[in-house]
Amino acid sequence: MPPTLMRSVRAFCLPWLLCAALGAQAAVIEGQHLDDRIRLADTELELNGVGLRAVAGLKGYAAGLYIAQKASTPEAVVAVKGPKRIRMKMMVEVESKEFVKAFDKVSKRNLSEAEFAALTDRMARFDAIVNALVKLKKGDVVD
Repeated sequence: MPPTLMRSVRAFCLPWLLCAALGAQAAVIEGQHLDDRIRLADTELELNGVGLRAVAGLKGYAAGLYIAQKASTPEAVVAVKGPKRIRMKMMVEVESKEFVKAFDKVSKRNLSEAEFAALTDRMARFDAIVNALVKLKKGDVVD
């Protein structure tokens, strides 16, 4: 794995990994409940950890990282076979285009140009789905 990608994975996964070390189960973070397990197609995923996205004191969303088996390092998270899911529970109302803009900016900031380019199609699909919602409201879930 390229060093810049590993740094990005570490930075992105650190909050969830810290919680995993504490044995994250079903969690409530800032009033947002995250189930200990979810089903994605035919695969059961378990909550590996949780985090909170806040900027300048404004709490944007609570998030949970779901993978097929517990992992305690970024390398282990990447190595887990099968689907992975990040579930974000909105804590504020925001226009979809602003959410997408911020999400893309953070992704671009944490990936090399080549890594970001490799995700172009997936990011475009994600952006289109979220933008179609027009507005994300408090309590909405983005997977």
